[in-house]
Amino acid sequence: MLRSLFSPRQTRKKIFVPSSSVAEGAERYAMVQSIVNWLNVARDQGCYIADEIAEEAPQLYNADYYYAQVCNGGHAQFRHNSRMDPMTLIHAQNGLLAAGLTELHSCISALVEFPEMEKQVLEELDTKFFACYKNYHAKMNDWFRPKVKVIPDAKYEKHLQNFLKHDVVRGQRFRDLSIFDLQGKIQNGMLAGFSHMARGLGYNFLEIRPGSIKVICGEQFIVWRIAVSDGVKNLLLYGMEIGGRYLLVPEVPNGPIETDEALILLVKSGCQLMVEDVKAQCAYATDKRLGIKTALLLENVPDFDLKEVTALNYFFENPHAEHGDAVLVNSRNRVGGLCVIFGEARALVIDVGKDKVVAKVKQRTLAKAVREFDSRHRVH
Repeated sequence: MLRSLFSPRQTRKKIFVPSSSVAEGAERYAMVQSIVNWLNVARDQGCYIADEIAEEAPQLYNADYYYAQVCNGGHAQFRHNSRMDPMTLIHAQNGLLAAGLTELHSCISALVEFPEMEKQVLEELDTKFFACYKNYHAKMNDWFRPKVKVIPDAKYEKHLQNFLKHDVVRGQRFRDLSIFDLQGKIQNGMLAGFSHMARGLGYNFLEIRPGSIKVICGEQFIVWRIAVSDGVKNLLLYGMEIGGRYLLVPEVPNGPIETDEALILLVKSGCQLMVEDVKAQCAYATDKRLGIKTALLLENVPDFDLKEVTALNYFFENPHAEHGDAVLVNSRNRVGGLCVIFGEARALVIDVGKDKVVAKVKQRTLAKAVREFDSRHRVH
């Protein structure tokens, strides 16, 4: 009881919108869109959590997500894209109900009650939705207009930047999100496979971009565009998963590949890795939490931002592996990337392009940093 009395109360931040979004003559969806944008930046850039922002904000946000998904592709699309996430569903339901959109609330509630409903029933639900959705924005505007603070357009950007400034707690939270991001990268088999092969070809890996469908020997495969850099200019390679292998090639022929001979020529034009081998390395790196340890170690590299990292790789055949676990770090702005070596007594970061040690940290210091990270996230 005493602790709750003397603990500082959490202040919920009021939503604010530019005056143009609520002005006479504004588009009917303008205010709702402004609130959706506000919540996105509050979470992504400000690192605010649910307890720190107006509690109705996620209700409107998810109600609008439901509305937009059904308008675009029906309840079947909403069911697929939302994955029927419980928090999405409950916020959307509460938001529609609070706005007085009882008919739309009954539509989503029917889907929640019978999530496996068949196509014909989904289409009947779509018909019901489209019979009563036209007053959506008017109801949303009436519900939320008293809850927002209106900022003159000329002052809105400055007001937003002040709102997004990190305090100590949210700054630490933002840093930790970057650390989790690196752990996610080292666990991603496709990312690890393509980035490792790009490095083997002498390129800096940048990203995996959307791909296209390719027919190979009668089967459909996704061919991803792999953005890389040779240190001077950016270019594209092409990657796919085929025959239990990740394959990276400099180009793919137009049209389908119809013969085994053509497929063999394609394979020989690039490099390949067994999917099982790559996933085994990712599983090991995940178990050892090498992504988190690498992120904490990279914070000691001068003038380095974790956002520069495009991929992480742990491979047993790493030339430095005899000295301990080693992680190859693909970096957007460093030719050759970095190599992180976790020795028994200390961990090192080597700038591969310059063949130079750029950071050294004692293992006990790194272990302490990991414990502090875990204590913030209750990892035991």
